[in-house]
Amino acid sequence: AVGSPEASNAAAHEAIHGGQHALRITFDQATLNGMDPPDAHPGEVGLCGLSLSTRQDFDTAFKGIDPSETPLHLSTRCSGLGLAALFFNWLQAAGHNPADAKGSFAADPLADLASLGRLPTNMEALFNEQFALADYCIRQAPQFQALGVSTLPYHMAGASAVDELASALASGSLYLDEM
Repeated sequence: AVGSPEASNAAAHEAIHGGQHALRITFDQATLNGMDPPDAHPGEVGLCGLSLSTRQDFDTAFKGIDPSETPLHLSTRCSGLGLAALFFNWLQAAGHNPADAKGSFAADPLADLASLGRLPTNMEALFNEQFALADYCIRQAPQFQALGVSTLPYHMAGASAVDELASALASGSLYLDEM
């Protein structure tokens, strides 16, 4: 399957051996919703991203990949706390020191709101999750970023470069103000 941990691992190793120095991992809708594949709605598993629901899935997807050498940028969309918990559990179980891991979760609730027109919960709850994750990263995984700012929804809607820059600055400013 396109979004299987095995297929993702093979693609990651091919990219690394081809000279890629970092990996950007997108997840399927079931993973982003925190659902196990058998419980997900039809069409949510494996499409448009990697499907993960257990630490064993992480073991398979990232087998042979050292996150201290190859930064992992995990696109967690509006909330990265659940995936981050699985990720850090995998890091420790695989013998990797979280302080040495490089990458990001790139959680950006405002970009999700702009692209989807809705969020799975209220903004305050998402901010609280992201700030808890940011605090953890600062203390335990300082080379891993919890938050990101994406201008892609604005770009896809036809925004100019100035509009995109303004949205990025406004989003970043709001995140810093809320912290």
